[in-house]
Amino acid sequence: MSKASSTKDPAEVRAELQGALDQAEWAWLAPFAKRDAVILVDATLDLVETGLKIVLDDKALIGTWVNQGLLQKPTSDQLRSWEQDSKRRFMILVVQPYVLAQERVVH
Repeated sequence: MSKASSTKDPAEVRAELQGALDQAEWAWLAPFAKRDAVILVDATLDLVETGLKIVLDDKALIGTWVNQGLLQKPTSDQLRSWEQDSKRRFMILVVQPYVLAQERVVH
């Protein structure tokens, strides 16, 4: 998703983001984490709506989510855990320059 998307209609951007929603194993995400580009999105937030707020540059809401711990960079403990389980699955959404990720719960 490019920066140019921020000039589009929010409904169009939301549809583009919905189409870009994907799943990935940690092994795919690891190189992005090494570049500090992975942002964890709390399970209480909708991944597409979160991406939309980032594309639309809603600084106030994004700041609130960061302050509440709902958006954060992975901790070193999380990174170590995921490195040991490279098959761990995530829902992901690329919103340049970030990769938004939510851990998937597998039963």
